Amino acid sequence: MQAELSMGHVREPCWTLGFDADAVLAWKDARLAHAIDDLWSAAGCPPPVQAWWTACDDIYAFRWYISEPLAQMLDEAQVSWREFVIGTGEAVPPAARPYLRERVGSSERQQKRRAIRLVA
Repeated sequence: MQAELSMGHVREPCWTLGFDADAVLAWKDARLAHAIDDLWSAAGCPPPVQAWWTACDDIYAFRWYISEPLAQMLDEAQVSWREFVIGTGEAVPPAARPYLRERVGSSERQQKRRAIRLVA
């Protein structure tokens, strides 16, 4: 299952997770993000494994959208995530930001900063 870009957003079946204020205050979204980071990195950053997020202004503080391959990885690693499922969809909303791509960019920036410090 490969993501398809259509009209500026990703068309890919995904699970929708909702994190309300209580979940955010309990760091449940941050724990899931950390687990996703660890699993994705350990698997060699495979392209089909994707996650996106967006801030919300309804009963959820954040919504996460995760690809089926990521859902399978989370299940295999016995990471608790299904309690946050609020739906499924055929496309990631245009406002959602690609979480894992941001992680790669952040990691690359950190490596460049380290290299600059070593040279300096």
